[in-house]
Amino acid sequence: NLLSQETKDNYDLVLEKHLYPNLGSVDISKITPFMLRKCFSGISGQRAKQYVYTIIKSVFKQAVRDRLIDFNPCDSIDKPRVDTKETKTLTVDEFKKVLDTLEDEQLKYIVKTCWECGIRRGEVAALKWTDIDFENKTISINKALKIAKGGSKLGSPKTKAGIRTLLVTDEYLSEISEWKEKIKKILQENNIRWSESGFIFRAKTDLTKPPSLTTLTKNFASILRQLNLPDGTKFHSLRHSHATILTENDVHAKKVQLRLGHSSAAFTMDRYTHSTPKMQEGITAIVEKNR
Repeated sequence: NLLSQETKDNYDLVLEKHLYPNLGSVDISKITPFMLRKCFSGISGQRAKQYVYTIIKSVFKQAVRDRLIDFNPCDSIDKPRVDTKETKTLTVDEFKKVLDTLEDEQLKYIVKTCWECGIRRGEVAALKWTDIDFENKTISINKALKIAKGGSKLGSPKTKAGIRTLLVTDEYLSEISEWKEKIKKILQENNIRWSESGFIFRAKTDLTKPPSLTTLTKNFASILRQLNLPDGTKFHSLRHSHATILTENDVHAKKVQLRLGHSSAAFTMDRYTHSTPKMQEGITAIVEKNR
């Protein structure tokens, strides 16, 4: 399969940061498992090590196929382990506390959008005013902001299923209309021309660009620390919470899958919906009725 440009860019980023500085001058056929272990030891964080390992292993795998080398040195190295922490969901009360604590007005509207729609961080950052249909009460998810070489860039959503149109509430449309007037004023004060095709949310350092993904994550994380929310609560928790609330209220698995933009309902149910006491409600009554 041909690699997408985005995947190629990610490979380049990893290789330039972690492989080339240490082994860039070494012929690929001379690179040994020992050299790579030394290279991996200089990477901080197990998740980062695992990601770099996966990419470098695939590069050497292709080199074997191309007959540039006889064996893949990564085959002699254990894949770095990561103790995966379960992503925690937010209760409605916790979500309200987050909103009450947030002083950054734009971030407040970003958080509301993710809670309302269950969309990804890169998808909310890429939204433009033309994506909102106020008449039909929908938001179209058709692009995503992605971290890339030299900064960030707009690309397609994570999968084909990620391209979707979501129904939203009247309350949300009213709130985002308020933000529209506020951002219009902010742009006017900074001598930036308003355009309906412009980004809904903007980078503080450059109001012509979408917000930084890293900044979104860091700013949200600081609020979570202030509120002392459980370990595993993060920006992505908004998406998990959305899926869990829908499931709690007996929304069909297929509908939840389509709303989140997944290719499989089984994946959505397994990874994005979390067990809550509410999910047990009504079960005993059904069992009793069918005794």
